[in-house]
Amino acid sequence: FFGVGRFFCKQPDCKCGDFISRMQQEREEVAREEDQAMVELETRYHTMTCQAKSVYQLTCSVCGHDATAHSPTARAEVAEQARFSEGAPCSYYVTQGICIRKDGQDPEIAVIVKSKRKVGTEFHSTGRRWTGRAGGLWMELDAVDETKGGWLLIEGPGFG
Repeated sequence: FFGVGRFFCKQPDCKCGDFISRMQQEREEVAREEDQAMVELETRYHTMTCQAKSVYQLTCSVCGHDATAHSPTARAEVAEQARFSEGAPCSYYVTQGICIRKDGQDPEIAVIVKSKRKVGTEFHSTGRRWTGRAGGLWMELDAVDETKGGWLLIEGPGFG
């Protein structure tokens, strides 16, 4: 909680933005006022019980949910993480005579290469999968069993 940033609320139907505690909100409002207002706020804070301080610091001023209801990860980061998934290592077989692959560790920046392969050719996967921006599902090639690592398109839009 403390020292960990909190972002969007994960509660269903909650539309609040990034977490801001009641304490943060009041400090921002008071910062625009005279110094006396900040002294009064700090005095009030120092007279609170430990439990009251926790509630004051760990309750969202926008939606009223506890800090644990807010994600510790920004939306963009969550979306990027969701594009990768883990599974068990397995084999995939060519069914249409062509392969679309990306050589390299990072499928986001790797160049796409289309090649002909005999139907039935086996490719070994690490079990890790990635969903590209166009919705294609890619599997990570196992560099131990394959001549080189990379990613192979297993489902989704092809390229011509």
